[in-house]
Amino acid sequence: MFTREALLKYRVPMIVACALVMWFSFLWLAAATTSHPLFCGLCHEMSAEVRAYSISPHAEVNCYACHGGTGLGAFVRAKTDLVAFVYRHVTRLYGEPINKRGALAERITNETCLNCHTPKRVVTPTKGIRIDHVVHTKQKMACTQCHNRVSHPGLSGRRDFLKMDACFRCHGVQPGAKATGQCGKCHPSTFDLKPRTHRSKVWARKNHGASARKDRRPCAMCHFKTFCDKCHQLAMPHPRDWAGPTLNRHAKAGVKAPLICVRCHTQRDFCSTCHHKGYDARKGSWVRQHFQIVRKNGIYDCVRCHSLTFCATCHVNGLSQPGRL
Repeated sequence: MFTREALLKYRVPMIVACALVMWFSFLWLAAATTSHPLFCGLCHEMSAEVRAYSISPHAEVNCYACHGGTGLGAFVRAKTDLVAFVYRHVTRLYGEPINKRGALAERITNETCLNCHTPKRVVTPTKGIRIDHVVHTKQKMACTQCHNRVSHPGLSGRRDFLKMDACFRCHGVQPGAKATGQCGKCHPSTFDLKPRTHRSKVWARKNHGASARKDRRPCAMCHFKTFCDKCHQLAMPHPRDWAGPTLNRHAKAGVKAPLICVRCHTQRDFCSTCHHKGYDARKGSWVRQHFQIVRKNGIYDCVRCHSLTFCATCHVNGLSQPGRL
């Protein structure tokens, strides 16, 4: 049994020991709490990421397992970053959507992934695709260069590198591509290479233009740029100076073959919106309005594109009254 003298003698070491136990218990509890998705979900801007995580293949893995890294240094960095995240949350110095370009995924090392996964993966679960992971590993590629949204899938506004157009950051049919764009390298011979969109009867005539204007990257996966030029019979997409004030290439192309323009620009009086000053689409076609503009401003703007005898094509034939047009 301890005497009073013995207790007094060991009082300081006992207090220090108890304090250390309490301190390390607090650190362990804080580390465990801040590694759980429920902690991340406390911030409203993270709610979409947490929901996506909950239905992902990694739903049973805590956040730190991927975002923390391995080793004491990685642990300290991960927990220090939390201070910065909290600061951004409080001061609202964050952009939405969160992690739009996948910067957090880029920080995850292959070593972290290989804590659970094997580097000798031979099975690809998606039908019609066969990915040689060994070849990619030999090229010193990080897992997250492709698998950047594996734990937070399906979120709008974020780039998913498992989509085929992202493969063509390296692969390509264009000269100078880092890796081959041959279909057989990733797709078996039984796979139908033609996209579903291309099977539509109106794809080439109507729908492909809107799709290309939205994002041309999928087009470049299979087609050279000359493919578009050959069909459209002019530079596609149009160069930056196509309608500029200096070279004005579109005017020369339009005069040479005006029917080429209307194959894509099917809107009524498309040219009038730029060329015919004073044109008001609400009042009908340009033909019905032009006489008033010419009467007011003269024919200078007209002869910049049309010959002096152009007006005679209609007016000499008796179509001089706008009401008859």
